Amino acid sequence: MPYIDITTMRGMMPRVVTSMLPEHSAVLAEDCHFRFGVITPERQISGVEKTFTIKPKTIFHYRDDFWFAWPDVVDVIRSPIAQDPHGRIYYTDGRFPKVTDATIATKGDGNHPTSSYRL
Repeated sequence: MPYIDITTMRGMMPRVVTSMLPEHSAVLAEDCHFRFGVITPERQISGVEKTFTIKPKTIFHYRDDFWFAWPDVVDVIRSPIAQDPHGRIYYTDGRFPKVTDATIATKGDGNHPTSSYRL
């Protein structure tokens, strides 16, 4: 199973503007420990397990138990509107910029997002 390997981590620096963060620093770090300069997960039993029918190159945690996955490298952002009632995300997949929201992205089983609109 693939995993994310972060070898050097300095921890959280929430008061520093994101663009001014030093290398290896985070704006937000939750459920992790920084023992001996190495980031390790907080060991808790989780009832969440997600498998994909594709081999994803990009994964994105959308909401609750919904994870979006793409077989290509994709850039994803949440809506810049604070507390967006539609739960929109915007992404680029190397072809066209797209938008999707909670009503069309999470329908059905299988890989999400299930549908999107081209911008």
